[in-house]
Amino acid sequence: MSRQIAVNLNNKGVLCLKEGKLVEAFDLFRTALMNVSGDVNCPQESFRWSQTQPASSAPAAIYSVTNNSSSTPFMYSSGINLLSSITAYSLESSVNDTVFSSIVIFNLAIVYHLKGFECSGSQSRIQFFKAMSLYQKSYMLLVAVGVLKTATGNAVVDMVCMSVFNNLAEVCFELSDFSECQRYFVCLMRFLDSVATYIYDDDHTSSMLFQAKINFLLNATLLQEPFLAAAA
Repeated sequence: MSRQIAVNLNNKGVLCLKEGKLVEAFDLFRTALMNVSGDVNCPQESFRWSQTQPASSAPAAIYSVTNNSSSTPFMYSSGINLLSSITAYSLESSVNDTVFSSIVIFNLAIVYHLKGFECSGSQSRIQFFKAMSLYQKSYMLLVAVGVLKTATGNAVVDMVCMSVFNNLAEVCFELSDFSECQRYFVCLMRFLDSVATYIYDDDHTSSMLFQAKINFLLNATLLQEPFLAAAA
């Protein structure tokens, strides 16, 4: 894997996302993905999640309150930066490579999700379906390396999982698939129950994860099928 190239491209793409430059972001994420190893085989079960991250790098990689102007308030649209350390996400190199791929694919999904709001009619639905497919792929890569339905203790991995569930719920809402929307919110809330912020490296990281947790819980409460929301 051309690790540093992928890191630089992905993180430039995240900046483009925040500036609303979706075409540039898409090209950067796609090229970053080409520089990520295609080997996403499941490693041995003995791997350990890495909980040690450089404090200066963690905040940028986890959460940003700056959302793209094209987004809905119910989706996480800021993207997630890659960390360049070979043990950023796990002490197993194969797990790190897979998480790399998962994050870049998640960021690509955000681009399609945002494009769905810019388009209309059938074109909008096409973009939302593409986003949904990529979110699902991003999550399945994490499942392949042992992430199931509970927090790992790695702040970035846990943020990706929370964001994937939240954004899958939101995109299903846009597609009027309200049962799937609620199913993903149930998955999200189950995951959030396992996120204990004290296990993360520093107070700043814990605070950002806690704020993200509050935001996603609020989304799960507010984003309901229209007639249910009206009844409430």
